[in-house]
Amino acid sequence: MNTRAFRIIHAALAVGLVLVGGTFFLLLRVRHLRSLGGAPAIGLGLGGLAVALLAVAATILRPNVPERRFDEAPEAYWTAAETRVPAVILWCVVEAGGLFGLIGYVLTGRPLPAAASALALATLVLFRPSRLEGEGAV
Repeated sequence: MNTRAFRIIHAALAVGLVLVGGTFFLLLRVRHLRSLGGAPAIGLGLGGLAVALLAVAATILRPNVPERRFDEAPEAYWTAAETRVPAVILWCVVEAGGLFGLIGYVLTGRPLPAAASALALATLVLFRPSRLEGEGAV
């Protein structure tokens, strides 16, 4: 896989999160529903789970992705297994946090899980491929 493939994968995850969020928002608003019938505790639990996953991603998983060395080409950086695997795992955990938050939102209509999903989207943008490589490479 080349650098472009990882940028496409990352963009697909981010766009997918936005599309699911927009679909859930429209589902509740167009049908004039407050929620799909979940108890408020479900939204709180799923929102908390989303934030916990984001914390794990930022504190435990992000340090596992090495920064690109100054003398290393981007192609070589992204083809190395020690970069590829941790980066994809990081993005998947952030995506999972966003999806849990969105499920909590659609079930309860509460803003807390929706805010957790927005935070997940911001985290996904923060951990974009160019940022994982390092600013100007190490």
